[in-house]
Amino acid sequence: MKTHLKLALLGSLFLGLNAQAFDPSGMAREMESSGGKSAAWSAGGAAVWSHDGKPTDPVRPGRISETFSGMKPEVGLKTRAGKDARIYATHSQSVVLVLTNEGSGTGSVIHQSGLVLTNWHVVGNNSEVAVAFKPRQEGGQVTKADLHRARVLLVDEGADLAIVYVPTLPKGIRPIEIGTLNDIQIGSDVHAIGHPSGLHWTYTKGIVSQVRRDFEWAIQGGHRFRADVVQTQTPINPGNSGGPLISDNGLLVGVNAFRSDKEGLNFAISGDTVLRFMLAAIKQLEQPQPAQAKACTAQFGEGRRVVSRGAAVITMPVDLDCDGYADADYLDPEDKRTPIMLVFKEGNRIKTIVMDDNRDGRWDRSLHYGSSQENPDYIGYHPDGRLKPSTYERVAMR
Repeated sequence: MKTHLKLALLGSLFLGLNAQAFDPSGMAREMESSGGKSAAWSAGGAAVWSHDGKPTDPVRPGRISETFSGMKPEVGLKTRAGKDARIYATHSQSVVLVLTNEGSGTGSVIHQSGLVLTNWHVVGNNSEVAVAFKPRQEGGQVTKADLHRARVLLVDEGADLAIVYVPTLPKGIRPIEIGTLNDIQIGSDVHAIGHPSGLHWTYTKGIVSQVRRDFEWAIQGGHRFRADVVQTQTPINPGNSGGPLISDNGLLVGVNAFRSDKEGLNFAISGDTVLRFMLAAIKQLEQPQPAQAKACTAQFGEGRRVVSRGAAVITMPVDLDCDGYADADYLDPEDKRTPIMLVFKEGNRIKTIVMDDNRDGRWDRSLHYGSSQENPDYIGYHPDGRLKPSTYERVAMR
């Protein structure tokens, strides 16, 4: 599948995202049957702002003015001609600032539907962030019109990647096409645009030093990542994290992520890893999900009592969208210390299982299964208690 097709699928599928979710013990299946290298690195732009789900601004008052107070318009500013200037002129408008209360990073618009690619360590555990687009005047002050509220849509904590959704893009934004390791070679030029140390929309240039496959690294706090990475001399400083590493032909071949404490050792997560992340997201979003567009009360079918491994469970079909057909199986264990589960299937295969851990009528987490029925591909989290997860975490392969 070509890159633009993957992005088109992801861009269209996520708009109707209505994923469900979880059961780690295998109880749901029984109910059905009875009826590389390692080093320590520093990463810039980590964000730890906590979002409580209320309709408040994603950053505190005054945070915007603090961030942009040093920016002043440059009258008549000119950039030097040639390839490097064209790279900046073509792609800088598609590079954004991702802002939280306690940190900032960079992101790249990768689809016209409003998908922005960045690092997981930039967005952290937030469900919402603020995104600032580049002012039209070079070096100009960011205004309220340049700021957008954005939702964290998908994350891969294992590869340090995240996709953020901005509902409305400014006019004239051209998404950056994603390339692969085949689009670069050792010694070729690469370009970066980001916000190092608060110096917004800074352009830097370097060369590809090496490609490191299945590389492992860690950030402050001990969180470990693994991915194919591009080693480059292009400087990566706090604030650059999440920004694009761009090839001479204008493709995003990496997501700038971390650096060593040794001079000239900087790393970007490869475009190949990004494409695998998106393909996994597409497969997840393509899974049949129960519609919630209709305002209706869930309808339960006749329940039956099933005993498995000495545990009794009341199971019943449930119609969630009032179309007259069962969408899932509702499992209510008689042991009240055990979570209530909602199990979604495709044929005889479990696709998603949602779990109400404390039986308060609010969904807490979910498991999403792909080809394997033993281990889930993704875990979903439901901080708002709704059936649809707010964020996803990719399950690390063992």
